[in-house]
Amino acid sequence: MKRGLTVNDVSLVKLSDAEYFGEKYKDYVSNSRLSLLDPANGGSTEAFLKGFDNKEEKPFFNIGSAVHALLLQPDEYFLSKAELPPGKMGLMARMLRNMGVSSLDMRTDAIEELILEIGYYGHGLSDKKVRKVRDTIKPFLEDAEKEHAPKGKLPIYLSAQEREIVLGCIRSLNGNPDVKRLLYCQDDGDACFCEYALLGTMTVCDGKNTMDMKVKCKLDRFVDTGFSYGIQDFKTTCKNLWYFSESITKFGYDRQAALYSMMLGKFLEDRDMAFDGFTFMVVSTSDFSSTVVKATGSIMKRGMEKLEDLFIKAMYVMDKKYKKEFQSCYSLKTLPVGFGDKVKLISCFCILLQHFRSKDKDYAFRQLLERIRKDKMPQTSGGMVDKLEMWVEEFYDPKGKYPWFGFKTPKEMSDFINNVLDKELPFSDSLWEEDLPF
Repeated sequence: MKRGLTVNDVSLVKLSDAEYFGEKYKDYVSNSRLSLLDPANGGSTEAFLKGFDNKEEKPFFNIGSAVHALLLQPDEYFLSKAELPPGKMGLMARMLRNMGVSSLDMRTDAIEELILEIGYYGHGLSDKKVRKVRDTIKPFLEDAEKEHAPKGKLPIYLSAQEREIVLGCIRSLNGNPDVKRLLYCQDDGDACFCEYALLGTMTVCDGKNTMDMKVKCKLDRFVDTGFSYGIQDFKTTCKNLWYFSESITKFGYDRQAALYSMMLGKFLEDRDMAFDGFTFMVVSTSDFSSTVVKATGSIMKRGMEKLEDLFIKAMYVMDKKYKKEFQSCYSLKTLPVGFGDKVKLISCFCILLQHFRSKDKDYAFRQLLERIRKDKMPQTSGGMVDKLEMWVEEFYDPKGKYPWFGFKTPKEMSDFINNVLDKELPFSDSLWEEDLPF
């Protein structure tokens, strides 16, 4: 039995955002949901099993999604002239609008519920605070109620700053000849599909066991020329475009490219068409520069490797009968120290990680490990790095209170970590690991 992924029974369906993210397909595994399991994205088994909570925010209510909707779905959405207040006030305003609360009936209980739900004012309540929220939000609700929406279109509500950024992004994309060449079908024989969903099943195999999972993905856009097909995906970034190659790895866009290509390739397999590749159309929200980036073979290969690892991990998490395999894959048995020292190890990592992430929320576990190990890093096997990352991210909580176990300084913690990792058994990455007596 060969380790890997096999896509089955794919269908192409036109779904609204509400349907795609709704109850009917909530149990489907997507690339975004895999991120909840990926330690590199701050994921955990708990987050993966819980899934996303979309009861408040719809996916088109942010800058990136607004750009998507206005470019790819102009017949379905329009940019409202009613401007949201900035920050969390805007979030509450939008939520009240979605709840059907009118400017003439801004119920105190509804406002108090939202203040507590999103943690505004630090969850504190007072009549003065409720009045301030009501007075700030009321003008937006009045403008939204007066607006005459084009027939069949849904409004996108943004703050003044968000509106300026979105319009700047759209101008940049429309003014980029490389983007325009991809965005608009030049040949009458080309068929362009925007915002279609692919639904199917994935057979996951770890080399010994198999499991079928329901899988979904939503394509920004793909083009069918009759002889070839290609996938195009919009991305917004707050950084300079030079950093986008880092974003591909950091945010799992390589996984996305691999998964979407697999799914669409399966759907079109009977037509025997050439695959013209996965292309990112990228725009910066900071300087409104834009570019086109095609996923290289190495990006697709790396994405496929990540997909396999995460789907197999998902299999272990979703079915308790694979508990033994999960424990084997992520066991720290090749660290021949007592259980108490392994607990101390994880706790020390979490404490140190809290410190660095308080300054940089994107600070990675591997950065911390390299900082601690320094010239000893080559002595730590790649498998051990992966296992430690999984356990630390599993137990990490930015507000958690971890025991210091008598350590008085970060230096003492660092020395302890090095002492434990120095004991890693040799050949721990080899196939003989299962026979080690620990």
